[in-house]
Amino acid sequence: MKFTDPTTQKRLEAMAVLVCSLYLYHYFGLSWLFFALTFALPDLSILGYLRSKSFGAFTYNLVHCFIWPTLLLVAGLTLEIAMAQQIGLVWLAHCAFDRTIGWGLKYEDSFCHTDLGTNQLPIDTPLLK
Repeated sequence: MKFTDPTTQKRLEAMAVLVCSLYLYHYFGLSWLFFALTFALPDLSILGYLRSKSFGAFTYNLVHCFIWPTLLLVAGLTLEIAMAQQIGLVWLAHCAFDRTIGWGLKYEDSFCHTDLGTNQLPIDTPLLK
């Protein structure tokens, strides 16, 4: 692993966001059961691939963008809305986790073609190739 490689740097940055999200989640004393039950919910955006590859990439990228969970978290902190803080942190942690393990934002040609490289799915799923 070459630390000056841009892809490696993106993954390390994502890991930093993940660690900070988990720390804040713990610091605020939020429910780890809620975390476990909701962590994978952003992956429902994959259903966009049922329509088309380009729509799937759009829905996946829209939901896995750092902007929305960050705005939700900031709004929750500003307005003192605990549920917004909690959802924002879980969502942010999910997006950061995906990028940490190399599943970045999608290009329109394939679910496996991301801004962090091209990956392979563990199972054969023609819809996502």
